[in-house]
Amino acid sequence: MKKLFAIALTAALCLLMMCAVSAEELEVYCLYGTPAIDGVLDDLYLESAHQTMENPGFFVWGGYEGEFDLKAEAYYLWDENYLYVCTIVTDDDVMDVGEDRYEAEPANWQADAVENWFDESEGKWKTHADAFGHMFYARNNGGGGEPPFTDDKVAHAVVITESGYVTEYALPMTENHEGGYISTSIQVNDQCELDDGYGTGYASGSQDVEMFLEFVRSAEDKGKEAAPAETPAVPAGYPASGESGNFMMGKVIGNETGWDGTAGSGAASAFDGKPETFFDPLGVADGFCGMEYDEPYILEKVAILSRGYDADWNERFEGAMIEGSNDGEEWETLWTSEEQGTYPEYYIVTEFENNYGYKMFRYYNDYKHGDVAEVEFYGKPGTAERPAQEEPAPEPEPAAEPEPEPEPAAEPAAEPEPAAEPEAPTAETPASTETPAEKKSGCGSFIGGGMIVLVAVLGSAWAAKRR
Repeated sequence: MKKLFAIALTAALCLLMMCAVSAEELEVYCLYGTPAIDGVLDDLYLESAHQTMENPGFFVWGGYEGEFDLKAEAYYLWDENYLYVCTIVTDDDVMDVGEDRYEAEPANWQADAVENWFDESEGKWKTHADAFGHMFYARNNGGGGEPPFTDDKVAHAVVITESGYVTEYALPMTENHEGGYISTSIQVNDQCELDDGYGTGYASGSQDVEMFLEFVRSAEDKGKEAAPAETPAVPAGYPASGESGNFMMGKVIGNETGWDGTAGSGAASAFDGKPETFFDPLGVADGFCGMEYDEPYILEKVAILSRGYDADWNERFEGAMIEGSNDGEEWETLWTSEEQGTYPEYYIVTEFENNYGYKMFRYYNDYKHGDVAEVEFYGKPGTAERPAQEEPAPEPEPAAEPEPEPEPAAEPAAEPEPAAEPEAPTAETPASTETPAEKKSGCGSFIGGGMIVLVAVLGSAWAAKRR
């Protein structure tokens, strides 16, 4: 009989083991929701992914040899701007190590504290929140990735309870979307004794990410394909200008926090319908507030309320611009303010340039600081054709320069005339015996010639007679 009972018990245990499914397999869907960050577990968390801490005492310090009695459960939610984490810790002796210990590296992590580990596309990183709110930080801790935010942007709360404590925080993660995912694990540290050194204590849980969270809209969407994003809810009282027209409500874009490092001065304060709140950029040309839409819009009107509730800041309206973009990188200017603001009256813009249809619009100032209390966009879906850009007329080809006329060939130098050949010598003519007067009249020549002839004849006759 005992043998049969043992066999039956063994079979039952085997069946239970076969039916048991790890938390990683069961709780993979992180539901959409926005809880209050107050250290109280909202009901929304109970419907979403949660993770039970296991692996007690995987690390000890200071020679601790006591029990590993810590228990913890982490819950997760998400929306378009944050990942929310609420961790319930059961600890029978919550110890405050004091402010000073947090200034002493490397012992500042050895306290009663929750560490959540995350792994995403950028690598592995963790958060650390102690039970008494002395410190919250996020770092890669050698895991190869950086958290997508800085510590001062994290809203967090801690509450001491009868059975331990609760930590809750909102991690700014604007890349969240339905169908997205992140991996996570939980670690809790327990400081058991204090001394001048490290004291003693232990850590339970794991630094190896064990749960794969998939972001879904609701419990009914588990395992379904992601649905298109819903139109963001319009804040109560917004828009507040009283203007008529096709009001455009989109997703707030721009600086999450403003000049004072809080969300109260961030971009969302320009779209809440409250004149007493305002967007306060980090500096001139350093930050903007705007809206993003699922499709392109053509602006018809923009209503702008300058900051002025706490003091007269109307002069910071000069240089303000409304700009449009389809990728968030390249922005085109649609309008520029050339005057001061009109608080407490809204300034209405109805004339724009480059108004061709954009998915994103922003209020931006690179001339003055750029505070603004309210911005309202009005328009209709669509695009407009950009005017064809005239191609510049081709530059006329320069007239061909006339080819230089060839210089006339130099005329060949005249050959020197041959020197006159010397005349053959002739019998010397007897010198004329004519007187100047005879030469003038010609008679002397005639008479002289006759005389010569006569003499010649007479000479010839005389010669013949002698023979």
